[in-house]
Parts: sequence; C-alpha cells; structure tokens
Amino acid sequence: MHFNDKYFEPIYQRLLPVLKQLERQRQMIQGRRKWLWPAGMALLALFVVFVVLPLHLEDTKAADYQQRIGYLIIGLLLAMGGGMLIRNLLLRQFVLIPLSKFHEDFKEKIIRKLLGYVNPAFDYLPQAHISYEQFIQSGLFARREYEIDGNDLVTGRIGHLGFLVCDLMVTWFPEWISKKEPGDVVFYGSYFIMELPRFFSSPIYVISRSENDGRVFSGGAADTGFIEAWNLGSQVMAMDKSFNEHFVVYARDTAEARQLLDNRLLNRIAALKRDSQTSLYIAFHTNKLYVGINNLQDAFEFSYQYPIDNKQLLGAYYYNFVTHLELAQELRENISIWTPNVFSRS
Repeated sequence: MHFNDKYFEPIYQRLLPVLKQLERQRQMIQGRRKWLWPAGMALLALFVVFVVLPLHLEDTKAADYQQRIGYLIIGLLLAMGGGMLIRNLLLRQFVLIPLSKFHEDFKEKIIRKLLGYVNPAFDYLPQAHISYEQFIQSGLFARREYEIDGNDLVTGRIGHLGFLVCDLMVTWFPEWISKKEPGDVVFYGSYFIMELPRFFSSPIYVISRSENDGRVFSGGAADTGFIEAWNLGSQVMAMDKSFNEHFVVYARDTAEARQLLDNRLLNRIAALKRDSQTSLYIAFHTNKLYVGINNLQDAFEFSYQYPIDNKQLLGAYYYNFVTHLELAQELRENISIWTPNVFSRS
C-alpha cells in the first residue's frame, strides 16, 4: 500500500482544505520568527541613539571622562539585555505560544481525522503512551530502571482483538552518570501491542540481524545488555532461508515456533522490515503480540520549517500506521496457526 494509492487519495482530498488552512498559519508564524531578530536589533539601536549616546564624551577631566566611558559601557550592556528580553517576550508571545496551539490543532484536526478515516472506533490520545510495565512485559528487554517517554497512543480493536500503539523513547541512565548527561537509548520508535486468541506455552521472539555481520541487530541494545539473548531460548531456523539471513528466532518450544511462523507470516514480517528499513523486535508472549520498530522516529510529528500540506508527508503517517494493522490482520486471518486446541491456555 503506497501513500498515493486508491485508499489514501480520498482521505487526502478530504483533509486538504484543513491542511491548507493550517499551512497558512504555519507560514504566518514562520514570517513572524524571521522578523524577530531585526525587530530586536531595531529596539537596541533606538535605545543606544536616544539613551546611551546622549552621555557625551567631550570633557577635559580624565576622571570625568573615565566615568562617562563607564556609563557608556553600562548603557550598552543594559541596551543589549533589554533588547534580548524584549525579543524573548516577543518570541514567546508571537511564535512559541502560537506554535504550541498550532501543534495541538494539527493533532486534533489532521491526525485524529486521519485515524478516524482508517477506523472511526479507534481512540487517539496525543499526549499518552504505554507504561514501563507494558513495555517490559514482552520479555525482550532486561528489567532495569528505564526512563519511559512517548506520545500518540492509539487504541482500538481489529475484529475482537484489541491493540494499542504509540511512539516510545526508552532511556537508561547508569548509576555512575548524571541525569543531565545523555543516557543510553534502549528503544526509540513505534511500539505495538495486540491481544491474541492464543496463550503460548513459552515466548517466541523474532529479532532483526545486523546487515553487516549477521549478529542480532538492536541499535546497540545487544552490546550493552538490554536484550539478553541468552535468556530468550534456543535459536529456531525457519524454512525460509532468506528470512534466516535477516532475522533470528528464539523459542524454548521449537515445535510451537515453527507452527506459528508459517510462510505467510514470515513474508509479512520481512515486508515490515523492508518497508521500515530498520530493526524490529517481535515477541509472542503469553497471549500478546509485541512489535517494536526501532526507527529513531516520532510518528505524527513534523518540522515547522517545511510545508505540512505535503501529500507525501501525510501519506507516510497513514502508511506507517496501517502497516501495524496489516501485520495484525495477517495474524487474525491466518487460521492455520489458530487451531481450536490453542484458544485456551496450553
């Protein structure tokens, strides 16, 4: 599915009038930002001309001359400080506050409607994200005192199966470093959780390999111990050799892993990695599916420096979101892995 396909085009056309309205607001705010520095410099120049320069320097006494020089320096410092203060006040009033309101309007008028067109029953909470416990329950990451931050939580159902997805940034600060220093980024990207009609007897994990040397690729996580591969079970080789080149599968129950990872599901996982062009963390744990796309991106965000009525930008939002749902839909429809004897805890 591509951003300009037959499914997305009608959605874009419906949102286009609001996008153009918001784009005019963005241009107005950007225009104000460009004039703030000249305005601040103009105020500084007026202060110097009408306040500082009247302190004339033509005098005969050296002490008086030095005193006037001191007054001049003090006046210039006050002028610079006053100019910066006024500029910052103008920046806050005419740029920062409007930008914050603009960001809220974009989430409510564009993103909420975009998700509503996918399914009006989905619930969207722009400032919410999953908890530490929800993140750690997959069993993929070692239990540590992580800092969890994120936004854009979407919840809903696909058929009778509930799901949630959000943008997430997980950081770990070792005890020997200050919180003012940058911590180790454990995960930064999109995190998806879905209920499944099956309780797995043991977890099954699928993790991307490095394209360079074949090791487990985890954005540095494996090297620093955030993913304890030794604790995930034995490696399981899928029937698809090309899949094994890009992913490693861990499970304690190898027979159950091979039953789950049929060719249709393998192809869907491979397509998800190919489309996202980044590392994936996938876990089938208890009765849930966990999918982490570690793409170092915050979805549904934009740069104020560029137009927001860009079709490709909105299409990327749409495509990235429905990609999660396609994997979930593939699992839901894959009857061969949901046989009657696995619909209860095994």
